[in-house]
Amino acid sequence: MLDSASLWLPGLAPSDTPVVAAPPVVVPTAHLKPLASATVSYLRPRNVWPAAPAGLWDRDFSPLKRLEGNFEAVKVAASLSDGQAPSDKQRDALNLFNGWGALSKLFDHLPPASWIAARDGLEAIVGEEGMEAIRESTTTSFFTPPAIVRAVWDALAKAGFAGGNILEPSAGHGMFLANMPEEMAKRSQVTAIEPEHASAMVLKALYGHYGVNVKRSTFEEASLPEGFYDAVVTNVPFGDFGVGERRNVPY
Repeated sequence: MLDSASLWLPGLAPSDTPVVAAPPVVVPTAHLKPLASATVSYLRPRNVWPAAPAGLWDRDFSPLKRLEGNFEAVKVAASLSDGQAPSDKQRDALNLFNGWGALSKLFDHLPPASWIAARDGLEAIVGEEGMEAIRESTTTSFFTPPAIVRAVWDALAKAGFAGGNILEPSAGHGMFLANMPEEMAKRSQVTAIEPEHASAMVLKALYGHYGVNVKRSTFEEASLPEGFYDAVVTNVPFGDFGVGERRNVPY
């Protein structure tokens, strides 16, 4: 049999002296100030790239003007050392790059005489392999209109996204970065993928200095961490193209 006293916690048996609780301690609060409301950001705010000038792409260019603008942008990108920030004048030239869509005449057996200088200059910079990549992109390399890009960012913001790790898997020369909301860009780290050599050069010249991780690769071949990105924002080219996906992924 258990001793009846063992059924009571120490100090709580009938024969024990009652425990008297101490009176509450009152702390004066007149000198205390309420905490200011704070905004929690996923990443620490950081410096961001200059916004593209309004109306920059709202102009009609002839194919020759587009080609000359592209060539000038590639020349500027090639002149910058790795990590070097472009001057304002160089940035203006880089921002006029507009992709290779509908410039297939560049690869005609007998291109227009006015195109030959740009073609030869491009090949001197990017080489035969780079020119082949440009030729392949003439059916897909069309930039997304800024109004559509801004609408995508607005939709993401309305969904509650304020910043984080962002992946742009088909970046071109950076149209989505050029039109990214400044406050979101301050609180984000962007990885931008672009397989075509000349476009990737311009992309890195414009944004690499500001911490954008530019990868010249196809999306399926890029080495990317799993479970790392908070948002994927892009407008990939559409077409009947095969993808050499070797990873065991559900997409």
